[in-house]
Amino acid sequence: MITFMAHSDGKALVPDDQVELPRGRKYRVTVDPMMEDDDGTGFPLLDMAVELSQQMKGNYPADLAKNHDHYLYGRPKRR
Repeated sequence: MITFMAHSDGKALVPDDQVELPRGRKYRVTVDPMMEDDDGTGFPLLDMAVELSQQMKGNYPADLAKNHDHYLYGRPKRR
């Protein structure tokens, strides 16, 4: 499998760097859109979690680790 970064010119996907692919072969292409500021080197979900934690500014419940299922899914709190 070959993975490379590309951009759209409105009609086709254009690789950002040179990609060596044999001519005449067929390929299955899966398009995974990136966030505007994602350079492809990070983990978007982790970046989102960090951003959300920064927005909360440390205002977490004291029992967040113990009762994460309660806060995420509404399950009863653990004692």
